[in-house]
Amino acid sequence: MGPGAFADAVDALLGESARFVVLAAALLGAHVAVAIAAIARRRLWRLIPGLNLAVAGTILLYKASEYAGYPGLIDVARDHLATSVDMQFIAFEAAVAVAAGFALAAWRAAAWLSVAALGINALGVAATLEFALTFRLDRLI
Repeated sequence: MGPGAFADAVDALLGESARFVVLAAALLGAHVAVAIAAIARRRLWRLIPGLNLAVAGTILLYKASEYAGYPGLIDVARDHLATSVDMQFIAFEAAVAVAAGFALAAWRAAAWLSVAALGINALGVAATLEFALTFRLDRLI
């Protein structure tokens, strides 16, 4: 397995539009289910940072694998570091992962940041799902 194997495997898995839509719908469903569970039973609030940590960790692993497999992307990102949407996305997900870790350690402020991050990620997944349902995607990259 090469450095970009994880990113390549994810790209192969999500290569078809239908699989991408199913995954996006499942991810949106997970966000909604976790939010409802946390509201219904306050003891389940740790589900929120847990889901955030799982999603952010997967995204960061994918991005690290992508940059390792395609080193030319690093040069492009470095040239436009401040304006690169990719770098801003990575920074956001890294912050989500850190906040989720602190929330799981019972830091109250970090728990509220995790709630906000759950909402932002759910909106992002919903927008991605809407885009995928509106336009046929042949490939992600």
